[in-house]
Amino acid sequence: MELLKNLSQDPLTGCWNWQGRRDRNGYGYLTFRGKTKFAHRVSFHLFKGFDLDSHLFVCHKCDNPACINPEHLFPGTNRDNILDSLKKGRHFNASRTHCSKGHEYTPDNTLIVKGSERVCRTCKRDYERPRARAKYWEKKCPNL
Repeated sequence: MELLKNLSQDPLTGCWNWQGRRDRNGYGYLTFRGKTKFAHRVSFHLFKGFDLDSHLFVCHKCDNPACINPEHLFPGTNRDNILDSLKKGRHFNASRTHCSKGHEYTPDNTLIVKGSERVCRTCKRDYERPRARAKYWEKKCPNL
C-alpha cells in the first residue's frame, strides 16, 4: 500500500511523516482509487473509517501537516479547524492586536462573524454609516 510505504515515524513526536508528494503547505497527497486525495484524509479513512466524501475536515492535533498518524487526526468543521488554530496560536491572524486602520481588537470593539472571523466594530460602523443615511433619505424622499 502506497500510504504505508511513504511514511517515516518520528519517535519523539509519534508523527507518521508523509515522505511522498506534498503541496506548498506541506500536506501530503496521493492517488487513491483513481483520484488525488490528501494523505491524512486517506489515512483517517483507512484506519478510522472516515468517509472520504464527507464535507468535514480532517484536522491535526499535532499541527504537523505532513503527519498521517490516525491518532493525531480528528474530524471537524472549518470552524472547528480555525478555532483550534486560534486556540493554539497558529492562526495567521491570531497575533494581530489591531485592525488595518489601527483600532485595537478589544472585547467591546471586536465582532466575530462567520463563526470565527474578527471584524473591528468601529470600522464596520464607519463603513455602514453613509449607507444607512442614503437608505433613510431614499425612503423619506423617493422622488429625489
